[in-house]
Amino acid sequence: MWEILTFARHQPYADLVDDKVIENVSHFYHNDGHQIYLPQPPGCPKEIYDLMKECWQRNEHDRPNFREIHLFLQRKNLGYAPNVQFVIELFCVGDNQVTGKLSSPPLDES
Repeated sequence: MWEILTFARHQPYADLVDDKVIENVSHFYHNDGHQIYLPQPPGCPKEIYDLMKECWQRNEHDRPNFREIHLFLQRKNLGYAPNVQFVIELFCVGDNQVTGKLSSPPLDES
């Protein structure tokens, strides 16, 4: 989810050298309270980031299952209207503008 919400524009743990990434995995494994979580992506609602952190729990019984994730995301999507200005800013990076449409192609009715 983190990669999707950052549009794969950021490398996870880019500020950590390889040894520190491995050490961080050890912290997650031992659940010692020293783990470094990925940061909340820009524009990501707190509830979605909280869900991501739940998915990163060491104990599988503390993580939501697929059905729970699906229901949560369905409920979050009810009445959702994207922040158009945020979407425009997200797809226009400096002088490099992403070309293409933000809408889906028409459905084939045949």
